[in-house]
This record gives sequence, structure tokens and C-alpha cells, in this order.
Amino acid sequence: MNKVEIKNITKSYGKRCVLNNISLSVKANETIAILGQSGCGKTTLLKLIAGLEKPNGGQVLVNGVDVTSTPGKVSYMPQDTLLFPYKTVLENVTLPLILSGKKKSEAELHAKKYFEEFFICETENKYPHELSGGMRQRVAFLRTYMQDNEILVLDEPFIALDSITKTSLHEWYLNVITSFKKTTLLVTHDVEEALLFANTIYILSLKSHQIVKVLTVCNNQNLNFLYSDQFFKLKKELSTALSLDLKSC
Repeated sequence: MNKVEIKNITKSYGKRCVLNNISLSVKANETIAILGQSGCGKTTLLKLIAGLEKPNGGQVLVNGVDVTSTPGKVSYMPQDTLLFPYKTVLENVTLPLILSGKKKSEAELHAKKYFEEFFICETENKYPHELSGGMRQRVAFLRTYMQDNEILVLDEPFIALDSITKTSLHEWYLNVITSFKKTTLLVTHDVEEALLFANTIYILSLKSHQIVKVLTVCNNQNLNFLYSDQFFKLKKELSTALSLDLKSC
């Protein structure tokens, strides 16, 4: 059974079609990337998967159960970290646990166990404005992880970072993927990012708002892959597909 299955999802805002009959599936512990130009409907698709919006048609299944328009079945991280500026790092990351009914002391004890693995040691009492961009991103990741769902839904998680910080975060996130074995849906417009992280890549068309290409990637999820012949071949293939889609609009 697939961990997540999207069946014939359609979404329109008035007369404007945003998603047109989208179907895809994600296996347990698999990372998939949804790749496409800005405006193709990637973020809308993630919101539908997270139950934050209602589709015009189709279903979202998690573990075979229809969870369409039902929030809380996946852990969703939007583009903006959305850390509360008036709360400390520890208060931010424990918020999902407290909202789920855990006592504050219990939530703090549980969250602190992960500070070393997320490279945010000694930040418990700091506020978001005191952290670097990369540090804020790791705090946001940990808060998402604390939602304690098997499925992570990440919307352009590295988009706001400079290239040096992004490279560092990519290396860190590869360790997260291998350590925590989460089923992950990642939205990006970065071809290299999709190739580095994803087992399967779906290209969503800006013109048709449908999936126009599916690509399976093997032996990736390590930085050495970025220098392999396979990487350059697949990068060219994906870049060509994206370029053709943009020209057809």
C-alpha cells in the first residue's frame, strides 16, 4: 500500500484552473519532488495534501484512508518558517506537542533530545531574530518534525537561503533523510535540489497544470551524486522538459 496517494485531484479558483486531474503516489520512506515553474500549482497541491484547502474533485489518501480536506494528517512546512517572534526557540518547537496535549515539561524534555541532531544546540532561550537564516530553517524543520506525523510535506524549504547556506543545509538535510526515515513530499523549482533529494520527480506543467513527466532517480541522496555523469544527464533532461513547458505557454 502506498503511504500517500493523490487521485484525480482538480482545483480551480473561479474560472482559473490551478490543478487539472493530478494523480501521484508516495511509498513509505520515499522522498518525491514536485518540480515546476512558479505559478504551476505546486503550493496549492501541497495545501490540498495537507488538508488546508478543498479540491473541486479527487481524493487524498493516507495509508489507504480518505483524508481529503482533513488537516493534521501530515506535517506541513510552508515556504516561510512562520516562527513566532515573541517565543523562544524551545517554545516554538514544542508548540505542536503542547497543542496535542502534552505537558510543557514533558514537551520540552522530548524536544531537547533532537537539538543536537538538528544542529541547534544552545539556542533554546534565543528568539528567532537572534538566529541566522540557516538556523531558523533548522528550527522550523524541527517544529515540523515535532508534529509527529510519518509524512512530511515541505514547500520550497530552502528557497530563502543564500547559496552558501543552502549548500550547508542540503548536506544537513541529507543526514535527516537517512536518520529519520520519513515519507516526504517536497516542492521545489530547483532542478539540482530535486535530483539530490528525491527518489521520484514529478514535473507539473505551467500550461496544462497536469503532470507531464515522471522521473525515477537512483543512487542519489549524497553530495557526490552532484558530480556524477548520471546527475548531469538527468539535469539536462529535466531542464529541457521545464524549458519546453515554459515555451509552450
